[in-house]
Amino acid sequence: MRKKRVQGKEYYQLVENYRENGKHRQRVLVHLGKHPTLESMIKQVSNQVNQAMTRRDQTEDLILEPRKQVIQESYSRLLEREWGGEIPTSEQISGLQKRLERERYGEEAYPTSPAGLSGYAGEKPTPYWRLHWYLKTEFGIDASKFERAVDDYQDAVWLVDRYQQEAQAHGERLAKLEAVAASVTAQGR
Repeated sequence: MRKKRVQGKEYYQLVENYRENGKHRQRVLVHLGKHPTLESMIKQVSNQVNQAMTRRDQTEDLILEPRKQVIQESYSRLLEREWGGEIPTSEQISGLQKRLERERYGEEAYPTSPAGLSGYAGEKPTPYWRLHWYLKTEFGIDASKFERAVDDYQDAVWLVDRYQQEAQAHGERLAKLEAVAASVTAQGR
């Protein structure tokens, strides 16, 4: 074990002694940060893995799944027709807007936006207007609410993935620390 002082703070490293060209050298096996023992570092990293997995599970159970359920219940007909029952990404919604533009949905029958769509009355049709009109006439859905629900769901998906990646990174660090601990024990240090 080697203790180093950096800017007035103590940091620890687990080192291995060896000889090179007749001189004593040290090789750092693992940086332990402020932990004076390998065991305390392993315990902390293990706790970090568990905390990240707990955050992931709680986010999935308390945020992601309820949002998913609301979207699937509220917009089931739309999801089934356009995306095979799956919740779309923002890119997929943009793809629907572009498809409606290509099909020129409603352009001949409605050269300007109908007064029934607030904020669009009398405006030249746009892909976004066509999406609003399509969702309102075909499904009785407010496009803004639908997009907001999907965005909130995608934010929760991102957060669950982030916690999963965090748990995985800590897990890899834990595996490395445990391998070093096994090696040290096997060599009787």
